[in-house]
Amino acid sequence: MPKKKKSWKERQSERQKKQQGSQKTQQKQKESGAKKKPRHWPIGKILVAVSIIVLIVGVYAVWQYTMKPFTIIYIRADGSVDPSTASILNVENSYYTFTGDIYGSLVIEKDNIVVDGANYKLQGQSGTSSKGVDLSERSNVTITNMRLKDFGYGVYLYSASNNVLSQNDLTSNNYGIGLDSSSDNTVNENNIENNQDGISLTSSSDNIIHKNSIANNQYSLSLAYSSGNGISENDIADSDGAIGLSYSSNNNITENNIANNQYSISITYESSSNSVIGNVITDSDGAILLSSSNNNNVSGNQMNYNQEGIRIDVSSGNNISGNTIANGDAAITLYSSSDNIITENDVTSNQYGIALTSSSDNSIFHNSFVSNTNQVFSSDSRNAWDDGYPSGGNYWSDYENSYPDAEELDDSGIWNTPYAIDDDNSDNYPLMNR
Repeated sequence: MPKKKKSWKERQSERQKKQQGSQKTQQKQKESGAKKKPRHWPIGKILVAVSIIVLIVGVYAVWQYTMKPFTIIYIRADGSVDPSTASILNVENSYYTFTGDIYGSLVIEKDNIVVDGANYKLQGQSGTSSKGVDLSERSNVTITNMRLKDFGYGVYLYSASNNVLSQNDLTSNNYGIGLDSSSDNTVNENNIENNQDGISLTSSSDNIIHKNSIANNQYSLSLAYSSGNGISENDIADSDGAIGLSYSSNNNITENNIANNQYSISITYESSSNSVIGNVITDSDGAILLSSSNNNNVSGNQMNYNQEGIRIDVSSGNNISGNTIANGDAAITLYSSSDNIITENDVTSNQYGIALTSSSDNSIFHNSFVSNTNQVFSSDSRNAWDDGYPSGGNYWSDYENSYPDAEELDDSGIWNTPYAIDDDNSDNYPLMNR
């Protein structure tokens, strides 16, 4: 049967539906295309981004152009400089001088020479084991006028002897100068600043460390297992520890100027028979510490404005004499220490003149205790406070106020009434004059 033919109205309705469907499809395509269309940045942001990229590329290019490769330079045993292009001039195989800054390390394989940095820089890479100048197993080498920066060790000596390090500038190294198993070397008139450790000695003996300026290091001068070294006339400031001796070290520390350190001189871990003489120590938490160390001589030092002057912990047989200790919290402190001799010290204007805890059998006489808030603090301690008659005991500035009726004993310069400290301690022959 033939299919019925659609009317005009029906065909018109179908056309309209198709057109509407086509329009909706086109609208969806437009919306989809709009979503996919890339977002445009404002022209200002584009210019800023391009400028930053150009700057980074430019700085990198300049750095690549100017930075020289790190070079290890050798002064060989035959006197030659390797590589020969290095900025070091060889003068007759015995005198060498820098002709420019060097980015690298210098290894010396020749004895009996002078290396003059001519005030040029030897620049390192801040490596913990890198060495600016390596003097291992060298003898009679002088390093002078050199600026060493950013090394593990600015100058390193191992099994080295009779070398001289003088008038160098060592900054921003882990160790400014390191000596290991080295003896009879001289380190003098160097400027050593802003290192972790300024000068470090391990198992090294009979070296001279003299007239150096050592400042702003974490630890300025450290010695372990080292004896017979002379440490004198150095200026040491602004460190956690100025001079530290440990592990059986026996040395002479004389006439140093030590200021504004946390701990100034520390002698610890069985370090005995050291001499600490004629030093000036100011503005520290602790001026001189003896800990587990015996038979040391601490004499003729001036200590002013330190929190603690001399502290003796678990130590015996030490001689503390002729020191001036003023304007601190505790001038002399003993803890669990015995058989020490404390004589002829001038102890003035401190919170505590002398404080003893669990410390007996010490001899304390011929000292002057003047205007201390507490002349003595004693706990669980019994000591000798005089040297008998007619030698006498100590001078106490508050004696006359405490004993207004006391008189001189037989024209001896000694009061006839003991100075009472506590039930277990008294100065039986107090001195009338300082």
